[in-house]
This record gives sequence, C-alpha cells and structure tokens, in this order.
Amino acid sequence: MSASTYVDTKDFNKALKKWLSLSSRSNELAINTKMFHLLRRAQNETPKGNPAKIAQELGQEGTKVRRVRKTGELKAGQAIVKGGSLIYRIVNARRRKAGEPGLTGKEMGRAARKVLKARQKSTGTLKAGWNVAKVKFARSAKSYGGGGKGPRVKARSQAFPAKNKPNPVAKAVYKLISREGRGSKGIHPIVRKALNRAWSAEYREIVNHINSKLKGATGEVQRGAR
Repeated sequence: MSASTYVDTKDFNKALKKWLSLSSRSNELAINTKMFHLLRRAQNETPKGNPAKIAQELGQEGTKVRRVRKTGELKAGQAIVKGGSLIYRIVNARRRKAGEPGLTGKEMGRAARKVLKARQKSTGTLKAGWNVAKVKFARSAKSYGGGGKGPRVKARSQAFPAKNKPNPVAKAVYKLISREGRGSKGIHPIVRKALNRAWSAEYREIVNHINSKLKGATGEVQRGAR
C-alpha cells in the first residue's frame, strides 16, 4: 500500500506484512479490505465545509435584506462583497487564464456572487472526493456492499485494487489539490489531515490485532503444554 509523501508509511507497511501473515484471507483480498477501511475512515475524518465561514473568507461582508410587500416578511437577498476581496481576485484570475479582460463594478459583483454561491454549494466536495476509490475497493473486498457514489460531484479519486500475484500492491489516488505557498500545488490541507488521522488509526488497529492474535496463540500453547 502506498500513500502521499505527507504520510510516513514505513511502520505501517511493516505492521501490515505481519498482519497479512496472520490473516486467513488471500493477500490481495486482505489488502483491498484494509484499503477500503482506510478510505472509509479518511472520508469520515474529512469534514464538510462551513458555508458561512467560506463566505467570510472569500470576502462577503453581509447580506442585503428585502421586505416582501404583500406579507411584510423580511427575506435575505444578494450577498454584499467588499471590493478587493479574495473572491474578486479569483474571478479576475480565472478570466486572465481564459484570455478575457478583468471585471469591475456591477459586472464584477454579479460574477463574484455567482462564484461565491458555487463555492458554498460545494461544501461536501472534499468529503465526496473519496467516493469513487472507496466504492471500488469495497467491491474488490467482496464481502462489502459497493454503495452509491454520494453527492453528484466530479470524480476526484481513483482506485487500483491489489491483484492475485506475488507482493500485491493497492493504490488509491485523491485528485483534488490546492495551491500552497507560492503557487506550488499540493494535496488539499483538509484532505491531508484527514488522511493522516485515518492512517494513524488504521495503524493502531493493525497493531492491536497483531498483539491480540499473538497473545491468543501464546495462551493456546501454554494450555496445550499442561
């Protein structure tokens, strides 16, 4: 099994080999099952975004309120975005990349609100990004149901289950990236933290399982010797 360079896999792989030697399953089935557990846990560890926080970070100052004439009821209207905010820079960066001129004034306001709305609606994208790989490994594990693909988002992950051959290797690729530092690309920080937590938890589970198996085997030997 392999993961991003953000995760130290040395101890995990060492424990995994021991775990495989104690498993009654074939290596490829055991590895695919463990990868499914890892991806499922990573997805559970990946939080959904907070729409209000996203709006604040992108530069929304508030929301216009309008009164309905017939009922007198107050309803939320357009988002108020401050000039020079991050969302404005995102809009014009996209336009420059497309070879289009930058926007200002009302046109910029409309474009900024459109992008802001899309960002707020995509709060589950990071979490749903695990679905494709998770489902494929679930099916490769055979004893687990495949399940659905979840929210309708673009496929962000890929799966390459282990096959029946010497030294089988399973691989999962999470494709959603972000820019960190000065334009350098890397795995999204939220996804990276989730993967690290999942990896650590699965490692502890493997170690506990090995210790339990070895302890049980020692007890059987002692009882047989009496």
